[in-house]
Parts: sequence; structure tokens; C-alpha cells
Amino acid sequence: IGPDTLSVALAGPRTNDGFFERLVAQLVHAAGAPSTAEIREALALLDAGFDDGSLPATGSFLPHLRLVAEQPVADRPAAIVALAIRCGNARLGRFVGIGRSEAADTGLCDGVTLAGRDDLKRHFAISAALGTGLDARAAFGLGEIKELLDSNPDGSGFNFEDMAADLAGLRFAMALARDPGAAARIGVEGDVMPDISDLPHDLSAAAFRARFGAIGDPAYQAEVARISARIDALRLHSGAAEIHDPAS
Repeated sequence: IGPDTLSVALAGPRTNDGFFERLVAQLVHAAGAPSTAEIREALALLDAGFDDGSLPATGSFLPHLRLVAEQPVADRPAAIVALAIRCGNARLGRFVGIGRSEAADTGLCDGVTLAGRDDLKRHFAISAALGTGLDARAAFGLGEIKELLDSNPDGSGFNFEDMAADLAGLRFAMALARDPGAAARIGVEGDVMPDISDLPHDLSAAAFRARFGAIGDPAYQAEVARISARIDALRLHSGAAEIHDPAS
């Protein structure tokens, strides 16, 4: 990682989710995540919410996102990273200086979903954490890498639903970084997460190539643009200061 560049080299056998999670965590740390003390304070805030019931252990992810958005702008990056540790992947914690016991998976967020799904919640939370440190385009590129890896025979398939959650998480972090009044525009999940009901998913590498060619080809770019347009139309982003689309 340099002032203007991010380079990632993947070598050796096909990667797996564990490898990719470690890569993401190390990049969050290297790109300038909030301080350990700030993240620790944010974890305490989340844990207090779980303890008093204001953050439910089941149902929608929305209360958790609203709590983050209600923090002062300067405190939001740490709250986003803490949310990714608690509701995205606990292993992120060890790469931002949080001790193993503090970052341990409490399971308190396991029953929480976004658009009815646990995996979309995790995609959203982790991508939002990436958005606090990495250049947004670089962070989106990591999501593309993950989906391409998933299209291999031992993966889950290229999934534009996951990509929508990735992009929505990035845009969530970007909006919160620039807009003190963002929380006022978060009332339902549809204010932060676009409709994904018609998006292609579970595509093998061959199916992806047949339909979209390669990343950068017009058909692929058109699909990404379709997702981006839906995110642009979300209430969170309406009326906010202009934000560069990480997918463009």
C-alpha cells in the first residue's frame, strides 16, 4: 500500500475464505484503521447495546447500523470497524490491535440479518470497515476479487447479490464519513440496502464468462452500474453531498 496505490498478489493454490478474511483484515490495518483505543471504546458501546437489548440478537441489522450512524462523525470509523468485528468477522479484531478475548466471536449477532440473510450482513459490515481506511475503488476491487475466486469450482459462485451488499456497505461508510445528518435518513433496511431479488448469483466461472465476459467488459460494467444506480437512489444517499461511486 502506498499513497496512491494498492497492490495485492495472489499466488499458490486456490484461496479460501480464511485466506481472504486474513487479507482483508491486514489491509484494514495497513490502510489506517482507527486507533485500537477508539475501536475498543466502540466495541464497549456495541456490547452495552447487546446487553441492554437495544441491539437485538435476532432480526434486522438496522438497529446496529443506526447506532453507528448516531455517533459523532469523528467516532463513526471506529464504530464501523467494531461492528465488522462483532457482526462481520471476529478475526478482524486481531489485526487492529484488539486482543483475542476482546475480539472473540460472542455469537450475539449471529441471528441478525440484512435483507433476510446472514451473509449479506457480513458482506456489508466488512466492506464498510474497508471503506474507513482504503480508497473506495480499491475496497470495491477486493470485493470483485472475492467474487471471482468464488466462481472457481470449489467456491460458492460469482454473486452479484454479495457485490450489492459490498457496495452498499462501502457507500454506508462513505456517507457516514461526510454527512453528520446521515442517521436521519436511516429508517428501514431499504434506506441502506438495495433490492437484490433479480440479481445474478451462484455463477460458475464458465457461466460468468458466457454471460458477462470479464471484469471491465461492457456487460459486466452494465450490471455493476445497475446495482450502483439502485444504491444512488437509496434514502441514505439522497440529499447527501455528492460522493464518488466506488464502482465507477
